[in-house]
Amino acid sequence: MSTAETSTNPLPAPEKKPGVRHIIDNAKYPDYIKTHAVFAKLDKITKVFPGIGLPNSKEDCEYSNINDARTDAQNLLYTDMRTALYNTLSTYGMDTPIRVLLSAVYNHIGTYYMAMVLEEEGKLAIKFNADVGVWDTKVFARKGESAFKVYNKLIEKCKETPPTTPLVALETLTYFKSFSATNISSGKKYQVCFSSSGQDGAWDIATISMRGIASCQAWNTPQSRGLIGSIASKYVGVLYITNGEPFNEYGSKMLRRAMTRFAIHKTTKKPALLVDRTYPADEANVRSIFKKFLQSKVNIPILFTGELGWADYCLPVDSYSTVTPLAPGENTYMDNKIPWKNALQPKDLQTYYQRVAHLDQELSTKVHNSLIKKLDEYCLDKKTNREEFKGGVANLILAMKKHLGGGTFLGHFLPKLYNYCGTSLPKADQFDAPKAYEKAVIKHVFVNMKTFDATANRTCMQMGKFIKFFPTSSNRLVTLAMSEYKKELVARYKDLIQN
Repeated sequence: MSTAETSTNPLPAPEKKPGVRHIIDNAKYPDYIKTHAVFAKLDKITKVFPGIGLPNSKEDCEYSNINDARTDAQNLLYTDMRTALYNTLSTYGMDTPIRVLLSAVYNHIGTYYMAMVLEEEGKLAIKFNADVGVWDTKVFARKGESAFKVYNKLIEKCKETPPTTPLVALETLTYFKSFSATNISSGKKYQVCFSSSGQDGAWDIATISMRGIASCQAWNTPQSRGLIGSIASKYVGVLYITNGEPFNEYGSKMLRRAMTRFAIHKTTKKPALLVDRTYPADEANVRSIFKKFLQSKVNIPILFTGELGWADYCLPVDSYSTVTPLAPGENTYMDNKIPWKNALQPKDLQTYYQRVAHLDQELSTKVHNSLIKKLDEYCLDKKTNREEFKGGVANLILAMKKHLGGGTFLGHFLPKLYNYCGTSLPKADQFDAPKAYEKAVIKHVFVNMKTFDATANRTCMQMGKFIKFFPTSSNRLVTLAMSEYKKELVARYKDLIQN
């Protein structure tokens, strides 16, 4: 068989399926993610983070939370357990065996709660430091016995002893939850990881509440549809700490984690990284690890929840939103809300136009006052021979003054910036503040001065009978007024720049 024959393939090339295949074809993802339209229409998910020096990456970190865990353990003993014991023992008779037993444990914890917290192999254990209590002639809590085991035994004794007053479950105690979260061995090696892009990034974001941390983003909760937006968005990633060991079918355990977002400043438009709430608890040492890691990668501000300046930022809008808008609840979930750029409060453009209209009034007044001052000087001393008042210009102004009365009648025929710039550039909605818009309007007038002068000549025609009696002088008056007008514009522009 010839080379030509072997190179010919009669079968058509397989059709490439659209969509993000590593999500659609991955059976581990929940159906509401795999079948969502946004992943069917996107060929890939592109994240902004690699472009700023923050690709998917991990580094060893010194993670230990033993001091916080010790505080939680002491609070668990002295506050939570003693309160629960007291509420139960007070329901029994004074000399009943169950009350005596509960009182003995209650009093021992109140006296020795600090000594009961021990460090063992980099973790804390809570144990009795002496024999306590008697039940059926036997010591109920022995030295070295776990306080949790003793507490659970007490729950059973209360259930068996009339009036069977319940002792609340250990798992419902506030500090039991926080102690369980903070009590992590300091002898192990840990890694701090950032993940956003590619298959690994999508999976890590999807499983933020499936690998040891419980939250509303677990797949069986309604709020977890926010994972769709977190995965698809260019601007969302996740920071987490792990020991790297397999935890369950979803991957290694996430001991601590925080969603991280690329944002832009509302005014300066400069970028920053915003790190949302740390789960399962906000801890200073975890923030320190996360910040040190991020600072080694990027050269932009890093802000944590609640820090000064957080509210000055907004999230860029993802391009996919115009093709496949997400339903309510499907955008990235945020504990601390950051507005989207297109969801900011709409500008009050009328305020912008009113500022320019007010400038029109100021300019008219200043031009009027300037010309009247010059006219008064000319009338007092005609020997000055001012060129601008030759011919009938002075008589025209005096006639206008007589027939139009006071006010700014000399400025009434000047072109109005409000009207002129309302139908031409610049557009008010392109500016972040009325002051910036006013500066742009003045600059635009000087760039297009020929057009603006023509507008002034057209408005001069509105002078009615004055044009009829003073045709030449009317044109000269417009030229004179526009000269003063431009001087005042320049002065106003300089003032805006300086202030």
